[in-house]
Amino acid sequence: MQLGWIDFSDTDRKKALGILTMMDEEGAVDEIGIGRIRDAFANIFFPGTSTIMTRAKYYFIVPYAFKDALANRNLTKYKEIIKEVEDGIERKCAEKMLKKNPGSGNGIIGARSLARGEWVSRKPSSIYWNALRTVGMFTYENISTIESYVKVALANRDNIIEKTSKSDDAEEDCDDSDAFHRKMKPFWNLPEGGYNKRWITDISIDLTFDEAEFLRNQISTRYQDTLFKVMLDNNIRLPERMFFGDATELFFNIVSPRNQHLITLANKVNLLVYMIRVRYNKMLTRGLNQNVLDAWEDLKNETEYFADLDIRQMMYELKVYDTLTRIFLESAKTLLLEKRIDELDRLIYQREVALKGQRSKLAKANEYDPRSLVADYWLDFRMNTARTIINDILDAEQRNENDI
Repeated sequence: MQLGWIDFSDTDRKKALGILTMMDEEGAVDEIGIGRIRDAFANIFFPGTSTIMTRAKYYFIVPYAFKDALANRNLTKYKEIIKEVEDGIERKCAEKMLKKNPGSGNGIIGARSLARGEWVSRKPSSIYWNALRTVGMFTYENISTIESYVKVALANRDNIIEKTSKSDDAEEDCDDSDAFHRKMKPFWNLPEGGYNKRWITDISIDLTFDEAEFLRNQISTRYQDTLFKVMLDNNIRLPERMFFGDATELFFNIVSPRNQHLITLANKVNLLVYMIRVRYNKMLTRGLNQNVLDAWEDLKNETEYFADLDIRQMMYELKVYDTLTRIFLESAKTLLLEKRIDELDRLIYQREVALKGQRSKLAKANEYDPRSLVADYWLDFRMNTARTIINDILDAEQRNENDI
C-alpha cells in the first residue's frame, strides 16, 4: 500500500510528514491499535509532551530562533523565516552543542543526521510547537500553527507592544484580519533577560538556572492536577526507563484521588496490553525466542489478574470513542480469561492485518529475525519524556546551588 498526500501548502505537507515520522518513532510502535488509549492517558498525565521530545532546552531554543529570524529585516517572506529557523538557526544550534557534547549526542536533535552530513526532516520547532503552546510560552492560543504565527508576526514587526498588563485586552481573540490594525501583546512568554542577541554564541543543551526556574513555574501553573506537576513540585527524580507502574508507586499517595484512579486504570490497561503483546511477539518470533516463551510461561496462569479491566468504562472515562478498539480489547480479554489462546492469536493477527495491511509484520513473520521484538512490552504514557524534562530542571537548579 502506498501512502501519499496532495501538497497544497507547507502546513499540509508538515502534517503529513508528522504522521509518517510518528510511524517510525522509537517507543511509539502500535501494531495492535491501542494508540488512542495510550495517548489519552499520556495527555492527562503529561500534557504537552511527545515521545520524540528530547531535552528541556528546546523550550527556549525554538522561541529564541524565531525571534532571531524575525529580527532579520532581509527576510521578508514567511517561508524564508521558517527556513531560516528550521534549516539555519536550529541546525547551527545542534552543530554548536555537538561540539560541546561529542559522542552520543546527549539528546541533541539531529546528532545522528549531522554525523552523516545531513539534517533532520522533523525539526525542533515542529516537535516542540505544541508543548510551547500548552505550557503557555507561546501566548496566542488561537494561533495554532507555525505558519500562521510567522505570517502574523511578519505583518506586525513594528506593532508588538513590549508589556501587557492584566487590564489590557490582550486576551481578546486575534485573527489574521484584525492583527494588522492594532497593537499586539508579545508572542512569547520568556524569562526576563533570557533572550539576547548573543544567546547562540555559547549555546548549551543544559538549561540555565533562570530558564529552569521559569519552566518549573510554567509547568506548575499550567498543568494543574497532573503527574507532571506532582513529580516536578516534589523534585521526584526517576531513573532512566523505569516502568510506569513502579514509578507511580513512588508518588501514588500524594496525587489527587482522580489521578490515583487514573493511575490504577492505566496500570490495568498496561497489564492487559502486556499479555496481548507477549502473544504478538510469540507469533512474530515463530516460537523461536526463548525470552518470549519464558514470558508467556510466567503469564499463562495469571490471566484473571492481568485481564482485570472494565474496558467500556475505561474508554468512556477517557472519552475515547473507538468501537473497533473496544471490541478488540473486550474480545481479547474474554479469550484470555477463557484460555482460548489459539483464538486469541487469530484475533491479534486479524487486528494487525486490518490496521497495517501490507505493512503487517505478522503477515510476513518469516522475514523477521526471531531476536527482534515489537517495541517495548510496557506502555510508559510518555513518563520518560517528562522525566527527562524534570531532570533537566533539577540538574540546572543543582548546578546553581553548587556555584553559590
